Amino acid sequence: MAAVMHTPCQHPSGHRPRRRQRSAPWLACALAWAIHANAQPLPADAPTDRDFAQQVLEAVNHHRLQQRLAPWQADPTLSEIAAGHSQAMARLGALSHAGFQTRFERAQRRVCVENLAARYRQADRLVAGWQASPGHGENLLDARVQQVGVASVGGYVTLLACSAARVPAR
Repeated sequence: MAAVMHTPCQHPSGHRPRRRQRSAPWLACALAWAIHANAQPLPADAPTDRDFAQQVLEAVNHHRLQQRLAPWQADPTLSEIAAGHSQAMARLGALSHAGFQTRFERAQRRVCVENLAARYRQADRLVAGWQASPGHGENLLDARVQQVGVASVGGYVTLLACSAARVPAR
């Protein structure tokens, strides 16, 4: 089994970033943690982390194209941020959006969304899981977002997608 989590964040001009409110967010988190708690270690034949991250990006862009949306462009800075978070989750052995505000600020973008997953072996199934979840599905189809970083470390996947528009330096 695998688990998925998501977090959207928007930076309105001149205001500190804030999270959009979702109905019953505790239920989604509890479900994700319950699924994750039952996850099995990845087998030795699982794709390499770099290959899997690329497969996830390709599957996400295929989904976006099917919805008549432009594909996301890989961004090295966002990929580095995503890789750092996937490494942290792999060390902890748990999915967590802890530090999202910091990742959002490091990205220096007006809008960022984040989807997480663990223990998937097939990118198309991972993306199908995100599509089936209302919050994750919204993130994948967010028209405000054009660039993405996807990383997989030890079975923990972070997708950090942001607007191309940057926040002015302060």
